[in-house]
Amino acid sequence: MYEALIHHYSEKETGIYEEIFFTKRIKFQYPPSSINLPIFTRWLGVSNLDDFIWVMNLAMFFCVFLIAISCLLIVYSLNSLDGSVTVQNHLLVFLVVVLGTFTFNPIIRGHDLGQIQVLINLFACLAIFFWIGGKKFLCGVVISCAAIIKPQFFLFIIWGLIRKEREFLYGFLVCVVPIGVLSVVNFGIREHLDYIGVLSYIGQHGEVFWANQSVNGFLNRLIENGSSLRWSGSSFADFDSIVYLGTTISSAVIILAAVLYRPGWTVNGLGQATERRIESVLDLSTAQMAFTLASPVAWVHHYAVAWPILVVCFVLLLRNFEAIPKWMRYVSVLGLSFSYLMISNYLTPLAPFASSPFNVLQSFVFFGGAVLFVVLIILRRSPEFCGFYGRRTS
Repeated sequence: MYEALIHHYSEKETGIYEEIFFTKRIKFQYPPSSINLPIFTRWLGVSNLDDFIWVMNLAMFFCVFLIAISCLLIVYSLNSLDGSVTVQNHLLVFLVVVLGTFTFNPIIRGHDLGQIQVLINLFACLAIFFWIGGKKFLCGVVISCAAIIKPQFFLFIIWGLIRKEREFLYGFLVCVVPIGVLSVVNFGIREHLDYIGVLSYIGQHGEVFWANQSVNGFLNRLIENGSSLRWSGSSFADFDSIVYLGTTISSAVIILAAVLYRPGWTVNGLGQATERRIESVLDLSTAQMAFTLASPVAWVHHYAVAWPILVVCFVLLLRNFEAIPKWMRYVSVLGLSFSYLMISNYLTPLAPFASSPFNVLQSFVFFGGAVLFVVLIILRRSPEFCGFYGRRTS
């Protein structure tokens, strides 16, 4: 990111992405709007790379703490929706959530790598917290802040339009429009068009390295399209038509499932406001997971967005365990436990399988995310899980 800023100020004739991504082969995969961040820090007096790295590392360190605080707020916000449910042991809740945050591998991995993804993970937590509290405008604002850095979050515009969530969309636009205009003023239309070429190139190739926990990574490793144990800082996987087709179809299916699916009992207007709000929280969570899973390159630290979703699901499961059907108890307990174990851990013993047909096991984080995605859809079908104890219609 800072390299892109230096190139911008150098006033070279070549574009940022033409020079940085395609010529120098530096994997700068963020949109032009993201470069406004180092411009802002430069305005604050951070004028060299070492100082910028120090400031960003410090900021990401605090972001991890804020993620833990946000998850605690999520727990208590869910509790406040139903006065009949009380938190019996505040200290236990505090310890579980905080320790869970600081032992959740994708969160810590993102911090160790110095990744701005930690900030996106914080935005994802805040989005769920604001949505639970009915502050959909603020949810839209933080989601748009994530989209400025991670463009697949722009799919939330489609999600919001289909659900007619005007307040959410207003919040999204209030943030993204002025920053988008500022980005065009700073970098011009050319850089934004060049960035489309970057996204197209990444989508056609992807990464074979094991940490790419996506369908693309799974397929690249399955056909052994390079070494899955060595990461290259200057090259992507070779183009393969089967991998490209599989990535494209799976991404379309996942996104359509998340954007179009609505449980019958909510469409029919059943349930009270609280129950519909809980289902909409799970709906938002489903979309967050889908837009991560559907990406051609989804690194392990991208799956940190799953942590607040797991927190929500486990709280609701404890709250409504006796009310939901027995089969759903098994599905939710096994599915959520499997997802947590796969996503939160770093399974180094799987490395020996890299050059064998069992290299599919290297996609353990993706499997955990995929199971969580399916479990979310299943749980949303149950009004009992969302606290509505009427007759099911779907």
